[in-house]
Amino acid sequence: MCRHRDTGATAPTETKADRYDSWVKSRAFIRRGGITKIAVPLLIFLTLAAWAFASPVGASPDDDFHLSSIWCGLGERSSLCEDSGDPETRLVPAPLTTATCFAFDPAQSGACWDPDENAQGLVESVRVNTGPLYPPVFYAAMSVFASTDVQASVMAMRAANAALAVGLLTTLFWVLPRTARTALVVSALASAVPLGLFLIPSTNPSSWALISAITVWLGLWGATKTGGRRQLALCGLALIGGVMGA
Repeated sequence: MCRHRDTGATAPTETKADRYDSWVKSRAFIRRGGITKIAVPLLIFLTLAAWAFASPVGASPDDDFHLSSIWCGLGERSSLCEDSGDPETRLVPAPLTTATCFAFDPAQSGACWDPDENAQGLVESVRVNTGPLYPPVFYAAMSVFASTDVQASVMAMRAANAALAVGLLTTLFWVLPRTARTALVVSALASAVPLGLFLIPSTNPSSWALISAITVWLGLWGATKTGGRRQLALCGLALIGGVMGA
């Protein structure tokens, strides 16, 4: 018969002292604002995302122009943006040109737009950034998310802009000297309510303009109040904001 050999090892058990230490550490994490540091950016992102999902495609100003320009932001691509034979126009998915069917009509809901309408075909868009009338960086960046599924693409673009705003402003908040953080919170809230909450998570270039305005002036102002690595980081954030705004 085989006999079990007792090695004398026993499984470690959690004592009252261990539980107390865990409780103390969790309380210290809360006191240091650990939960707030995570929760506040997450809640801001959820707020922006809620506006993005609540607004139908084509809801931001001049979206027929901006959407066509985004789909052509990386040049001609099969089924997304093709040559029309006219240097002033492009062939784009049909839903892009009909997404503003409810614009300027308060009695018409966004239900008038059919994302599947002529989904397999391209139509000529005369409102597209071929000039270019706008700097092309925003359109090129958003064009990464463009696909034949217009609705899903627009939602991805809106979420990306919401995440970009939260990421930059959260980083700026923690890099700024403590005395300058109030200015960031006040200016961000003042410029966000109500229109900013709608434009930041949108496909309108004004999204980047709003993010840029806050980032540039506070980054440079904060840089004058500190030095060393913190100053370099603030200058870097201001530079990023400047490129986005330009």
